[in-house]
Amino acid sequence: MRILLLVSAFNGLTQRAWIELREAGHEVTVELALSEEVMLEAVALAKPDLVICPFLKDRVPERLWREHRVIIIHPGPRGDRGPSSLDWAILEGERRWGVTALQAVEEMDAGPIWGWREFALPAEPMRKSSLYNGLVSDAAVELVVEVVQKAADPSFVPVPLDYGRPEVWGRLRPAMVRADREFSWAESSERVVRRIRAADGSPGAAALLCGMPVRVFDARMGPELVGQPGSVAARRGGAVLVHTGDGTVWVGQLRREDRVGVKLPAVSVLRRRLGRAPGSQPGFSEITYQRAGPGGGGEFRLLQRGDGDESVPAVGGGVAVRGGAGHAGGGGSRW
Repeated sequence: MRILLLVSAFNGLTQRAWIELREAGHEVTVELALSEEVMLEAVALAKPDLVICPFLKDRVPERLWREHRVIIIHPGPRGDRGPSSLDWAILEGERRWGVTALQAVEEMDAGPIWGWREFALPAEPMRKSSLYNGLVSDAAVELVVEVVQKAADPSFVPVPLDYGRPEVWGRLRPAMVRADREFSWAESSERVVRRIRAADGSPGAAALLCGMPVRVFDARMGPELVGQPGSVAARRGGAVLVHTGDGTVWVGQLRREDRVGVKLPAVSVLRRRLGRAPGSQPGFSEITYQRAGPGGGGEFRLLQRGDGDESVPAVGGGVAVRGGAGHAGGGGSRW
């Protein structure tokens, strides 16, 4: 089958879908959806039997979806609609989530359903990037394979979206804006971590820290220390420990909002504003390992030296070990 992958970026999920389909013997073309003209030209050149969009941020041109079968892989359960699905799922503490394959129509995310996957979410909020690169991408790749199989079956008919059905429990959610990502350090530690992880790794949660407007990334719960919310209690390994309304939170990375720049270790961003914050406090490590039954998983973040004394994040990834064998993986992209 001739398949066109129409995407906003050749990210980790797109690469996995491309490899899976090629290994299954399909003729696969990938095109970046840079504009409506580019999308239409790509279809004219590829002459696909099926168009799949595993990672697409833009609207599919009407001419394209009217003349071809275009399947959107949406990072939400059946009925979920909107461009900030994963952000809302984490922020609102959803305990179940899903991925849905649906056909492109005039109304975004409202087309007939070709397939779906659902899965449980842990009580502790996941980073958006971790959720995307793990549970969501695994389900999305399975759906891409399923969609191609169904497209080859002339008797297959997709199911119309019907909010009257009990299994359709998603809903339309608005695009998350800056105001939705703002938080106060006076909130509980759990709420602060949840807000940060709902925007990690992009675009980051918004807050003031040491009098500086910043985007905040890489948060984890700290010890229950008493102090002024928003003040820095300690530093360690490039991270800072910040007081909240009921304890503390470790913050690993920041990005200044008053200038163009990239994420950097929190200590490098705050620099002299830290004053005499203590230099050691247990609870933050660049390398972590957790064992579960016969196997275990590790997470690590490597740093490289940048200009001056700034440490610039270079590589992030993890390693899973089971029965003596290991598998390492690096970073990726997200919706």
